[in-house]
Amino acid sequence: MNLIQGKDRLFDGDDEVFKKSIQDIDYYGEYGMGRSTIWVIGNTRVKKVFAVDTSKVWLEKVRSNLNHANVLTAKWVDLGRLAKWGIPIDYSKRECIINYVESIWKHEQKPQFVLVDGRFRVACFLYYLATGAPGTKIVFDDYVNRPHYHLIEEFVEPNKTCGRQCMFVVPEKVDKEKIMNLMRQFLFVME
Repeated sequence: MNLIQGKDRLFDGDDEVFKKSIQDIDYYGEYGMGRSTIWVIGNTRVKKVFAVDTSKVWLEKVRSNLNHANVLTAKWVDLGRLAKWGIPIDYSKRECIINYVESIWKHEQKPQFVLVDGRFRVACFLYYLATGAPGTKIVFDDYVNRPHYHLIEEFVEPNKTCGRQCMFVVPEKVDKEKIMNLMRQFLFVME
């Protein structure tokens, strides 16, 4: 992926909800890095971006395209050899998957807005839903046309939709135990 070409166009143009919703955010979390990481750091007032990726090479490529790299706290989680898009080719390092899911929460400041756009999407979303503060926002990319993700609506309904994305807002009350039990069931689902 060319990180510079079309740098203001995110998610194949389905970016209106994302761009509007992130403007007043101080702390942003991201599962999977790329053009969105660069755009957020270059076009918003975020104080800190907490991101995770499965590819060390990709993480460094993104970092090298940043003007304000000090805003980024990025973690590479080694999940072994990878195929295209950072997908592990096997489960040889499966014990590390939980580190990917939990990584953006291991900081003093907690994200007020999270983009789910990497690996283990359902597990990441559910972990965030169970641990995020009420009112925080989650944008789930590639959600609309992938009905196998829609089981998360057992816990929360979409707040807004934009093309392929849906935004969710963490409600005041959630059944954390039930959500975390389901999260563990999806921990090894790579998509």
